[in-house]
Amino acid sequence: MRIIVIWGLEHWLIFAVVLSAFSGVQAAALFTPKEFRGMQKWLTRWYQFWLNLVCSFAGWVAIHIMYVRYSTGGAQLNNELLCLFLIALLGITGHLAELIHGAAGFLKGRVPKV
Repeated sequence: MRIIVIWGLEHWLIFAVVLSAFSGVQAAALFTPKEFRGMQKWLTRWYQFWLNLVCSFAGWVAIHIMYVRYSTGGAQLNNELLCLFLIALLGITGHLAELIHGAAGFLKGRVPKV
């Protein structure tokens, strides 16, 4: 994590955005069904790209917050640190987007229709 200190915040931010964009592109390519055509295909790719980009970036931001807290000596093992760790782990590996998508589908089935 010393790289972040050497690079500075601007370079770390570029690194996080590039890796998050790569995650978004990969998700768009992997999770779009082959039978989709036309507008449905592009909308699905767009949705997968942005959802995975944002969730991956959230994971990188969580790592940065944990690093800053640790480097200033204020990091203690508590629920906040555990939540940041889970967001970082799930976000960077791509499972945060899957979790959000699954939770939305679950809640959609549970909410009564008006």
